[in-house]
Amino acid sequence: MSSRGTTFGPVETVRRRQYCQDSEGNRWTRRMKSDGTYTEWEIYNIESAPEPATCSASPAIHLYVIQQDQAVGEPLHWSLFVGSEGSRGMVYQVKGDATYMHYQHAYNINIWTSQSYRNGYRICELDQNSQAWVDYYANSVPPPQAASQHEVTENCQG
Repeated sequence: MSSRGTTFGPVETVRRRQYCQDSEGNRWTRRMKSDGTYTEWEIYNIESAPEPATCSASPAIHLYVIQQDQAVGEPLHWSLFVGSEGSRGMVYQVKGDATYMHYQHAYNINIWTSQSYRNGYRICELDQNSQAWVDYYANSVPPPQAASQHEVTENCQG
């Protein structure tokens, strides 16, 4: 951002992007990279932005694989999400010590705005029947468990 004689307003973070406006009315944006650093600031011209897509009465429901950051040195946390991108939905996940993982599903969650959200991969669109199958299998496959730390072979990535 150019700073000669220009003041900048507060920085707003939305998902993995930051926005700011300067005293001259210019809007600026930058994206967070996967290593946690940011790209260079660039002018964000709202007039040249594409028109938002029109929404149907009910947005399509999709199955996503979600990755979230954990503590430094820990692998990414993986979960399944059923819902629409940017909206609330169902998170299917296992949590706990790798020797005793347990279901810790979360209802009515907007995973997209989570501070730990890293990325999401859309797998497929779901109808009501396929949503029921996802729910069935997400509650049927036993979470990973091991008799000792030495015998651990799986975690939430599995």
